Amino acid sequence: MIHYTDNIYNGKFDAQGVPMCGFELGVFSYFPINIAQYGFMLHAEWLKSKDESLLTTLKACIERLELLKTETETSCVWYHHHYESKYKISAPWASAMAQGECISFYLRMYQLLGDDKYLKTAWKAYQFLDLDVKEGGVKRIDQDGNLWYEEYPSEPPSYVLNGFIYTMFGLYDLFRVTGSQEVQTNIDKCIKTLKDNLHKF
Repeated sequence: MIHYTDNIYNGKFDAQGVPMCGFELGVFSYFPINIAQYGFMLHAEWLKSKDESLLTTLKACIERLELLKTETETSCVWYHHHYESKYKISAPWASAMAQGECISFYLRMYQLLGDDKYLKTAWKAYQFLDLDVKEGGVKRIDQDGNLWYEEYPSEPPSYVLNGFIYTMFGLYDLFRVTGSQEVQTNIDKCIKTLKDNLHKF
């Protein structure tokens, strides 16, 4: 497997080569962040080698994410179905980091395969980012008016820095592909959040 071992989070690969995680002993489940990150590695290797076996696994990863998503007419989310003990979040819960990484992976697959459904899903995943934590989403405005996308939508707020930045990467990819001014505006808000808060970490 490309730059990946089957013991991360006590995990394994399924029959199609899609990574799974073992959050509970002997119980394996799909974790959207891991699938997207593995997809990034496969995609980078495919760009260099054009190996058809890599493309087959990439398609298996995106199709698994298709099966895992919860979609409405306007939004799309990949829920997590395990209890998050560190931040005391009960299932199901959404993660801005998962949204951002899935946006990035879907856009790569859109550009690779030319299928508009992947672009539409990436946009719907972005739309979900506008849902406030209090409404089951991942968006939070802090006491200073700064915009945060929460990797862990916990109470009290967790403000996990790396998850916030990974979400921004998804926004950058979406702007790169679509040129949306709305996305650019939210990127600018996130940059202000970083400038105002980076010294705290």
